[in-house]
Amino acid sequence: MSQAPPDPVPGISWRPLGRDDAERILELANASFRGDSQPYVMTLAEVQHTLADERIDLARDTIGGFTDDGALACFGAARPRAVAVRRRIIYQDGEVHPSFRRRGLGSAVLSYTEARSAEILAQHRQEQPDDGVPAYLEAYCDERLADRIALFERRGYQPIRWYTDMRRDLADPLPDPAPLPAGLELVGWTPELDEAYRVAHVTAFDDHWGSEPLTSAEWHTRFTGSPMFRPDLTVAAADEVGRLVAYVIGYHAADDTAVTGRVEGWLGQVGTLREWRGRGLATALMVRVMRLMRDAGMQDAKLDVDTENQTGAMGLYERLGFRPEHRSIRWARQA
Repeated sequence: MSQAPPDPVPGISWRPLGRDDAERILELANASFRGDSQPYVMTLAEVQHTLADERIDLARDTIGGFTDDGALACFGAARPRAVAVRRRIIYQDGEVHPSFRRRGLGSAVLSYTEARSAEILAQHRQEQPDDGVPAYLEAYCDERLADRIALFERRGYQPIRWYTDMRRDLADPLPDPAPLPAGLELVGWTPELDEAYRVAHVTAFDDHWGSEPLTSAEWHTRFTGSPMFRPDLTVAAADEVGRLVAYVIGYHAADDTAVTGRVEGWLGQVGTLREWRGRGLATALMVRVMRLMRDAGMQDAKLDVDTENQTGAMGLYERLGFRPEHRSIRWARQA
């Protein structure tokens, strides 16, 4: 740890997380999902993937609170975005096991990640003192988690964005997939096309609120390197020179079925380059992916959307039969 550990809490000892803590993190995360009535199940592969994220220095950016018998009661991480053009963001990740809540552990973890974030930003300002990019500490939480919301509010965080999870029953009739505009062809995902997908995503989202470029490593960590990524549920439209102008990237979280009782596919990223918008490409590709999901035995298609998306995405999804389920909040405090 680069700064002092959190304040003492009876029965809790503090140390950084390591890769050998993966199973302890898994147990805590799933206990929290159950305790908070969240319809998700974390897998060991997902935890191991997260611990391998090159953006995180486990020895300095993470903290774990352990009981006397070695169980993990809480954890936190300061997770910086790799690139900052409009906003320099450091996410404040953290979780407390339901059995150990209301003991000040969440506050202690957030204090640690905030202090570590201050160190990261101070080092950056020494190295690039005149870049002029404002810095923010950010976090997400479900809008139903009153205790977490109260903690963020006490620390001066403000809600800056709401995101809506939406669901569509794939047993309901799907429209026929519309033909692509002249000059475009349908392509799937291959390792050789991964960089083209990244470039298309960065380009398509450049005019979206809060978007920042993604490095190849960050793209792989967050998207196509995820254990849930499904190449067979991923499609794009390519122009005559092979540039991807629209895409849908699919995922499947198989373990969530144990909680939801449904087999779900996720349309994780949906994007269209600005000059190709308004031609029905997103609809055409989404319909194709939902048909692939249905043919693969999935019962529901899910996605999440920025409620204030300026491209009209939420209206598009509603026209395709998606209905809102619940919302999460993005919080920020200028650093």
